[in-house]
Amino acid sequence: VLICAKNKDQILGLAVLVVYHTLVNPRAILETIIVKPDSRRMGVGSELLKNALEEACKRKVNTVRLATGKENDASNAMFQEMGGELSDDYSWYDFSLSEGPQ
Repeated sequence: VLICAKNKDQILGLAVLVVYHTLVNPRAILETIIVKPDSRRMGVGSELLKNALEEACKRKVNTVRLATGKENDASNAMFQEMGGELSDDYSWYDFSLSEGPQ
């Protein structure tokens, strides 16, 4: 699901919510949430996150997962302010495919 924040014809930011179904229940990953540098600290990111969470609820998703850099203080603060909880249960792994799978 592509969620776009716009001001007239200008795109201020976007979020990509990936919803998928398992054998048990629907799940979601907020794959991307990005705001143009000159539009930050204006509530755009919070609005994108809110819209993504609402979209996930419509699709009967119980938990939305996302990853952000440990050093990304602004995003980490926003996610926590909006009710996100840092998970101790999972580790995220990156697989570089520039030379193909191992």
